[in-house]
Amino acid sequence: VQSDQLMDTIQKEFEKMHNFLNEQEEIMRIKLRQEADNMLKRLEEYVGALNDRVSTNEQLISELQTQLKVTDAAEFLKDVKGFLARYEDRAELPEETDVEMTMEIFGEPFQFFRVWKGMRRIIEPGKSQSDLFRHPRHFAQPLAGNGVE
Repeated sequence: VQSDQLMDTIQKEFEKMHNFLNEQEEIMRIKLRQEADNMLKRLEEYVGALNDRVSTNEQLISELQTQLKVTDAAEFLKDVKGFLARYEDRAELPEETDVEMTMEIFGEPFQFFRVWKGMRRIIEPGKSQSDLFRHPRHFAQPLAGNGVE
């Protein structure tokens, strides 16, 4: 009877830990999806800006070719500075975007420390906050009365 109660208690405690870890996993999955969506949006914006730049360059080339056909070389060279000044403000490349995904999005290693603290609250619900910071060496110790010393 006592062993059945102990088995039931162990099962309930592990169920609490499983539920807690499943919740933490889902939170991390949501954060990861959000970060991936944000990265995709930034990348799409970057590609759009690059496409705008390509279009501007194509316009410039087309206008230069047209001007070369219409005017003589000397007249073209006189106006080349004015011509290029119109495109100068659009000449900058868009700022590069970071699309590298790392564990830093989870606040690692502090994210796992937070999860560990939550697990400790489940394992030892009566412990004070400062006790939760100590090393979990008692998990490595054998259970009393199991014959292992």
